[in-house]
Amino acid sequence: MKIFVLMASFLAVSVASLQAQSEVLFEVESEHCAIHATADAKWHVIGLRMTHNVVGASCDFSEEESVEIVEKVLDAGARGGDLGVYNAFRIGDIEDYAWMRKHLMDTAREDPNWVEETGRPKSGDENSYVDKVLSDPVVMNVFNRVDEGHGVQFTKMSCEKVFISEDGFPMDAHCWAEFEQK
Repeated sequence: MKIFVLMASFLAVSVASLQAQSEVLFEVESEHCAIHATADAKWHVIGLRMTHNVVGASCDFSEEESVEIVEKVLDAGARGGDLGVYNAFRIGDIEDYAWMRKHLMDTAREDPNWVEETGRPKSGDENSYVDKVLSDPVVMNVFNRVDEGHGVQFTKMSCEKVFISEDGFPMDAHCWAEFEQK
């Protein structure tokens, strides 16, 4: 019992200290999800975390909505200074971006390097595969529609925790869009 209490105390302190590192920029509710925008100067990351209001639902942002929410986060992150301390934008789970999920699954279905029977690429790992597919200019150009006034250029995606569908294709991952200052 003492070990459990000690471990629970450690976890509570760890979670509290992690939350203290991130500044909440804003929170917004939509029909299907709550959007939490945060900035963490220590880790140089600004971005989003979504919670779903309906079990099994996703935010399903369109390309246009994605650009709008990224602009809003960059606006909030730049208040009181510039975005110079950040180099990555936490996108979150791509299940919340219908257009990115579709691009990933369509690309894998057509790619001879993806083996649906094993749910893996012929070479490399799932994370690297998804990084490459979502770093495609088709995806990066959507994020680069963000207003020029922000002075950032999105360059590539970095993803982890790839989820493979029952039919053997990548359909979700947790991603960050890396960017450079212009």
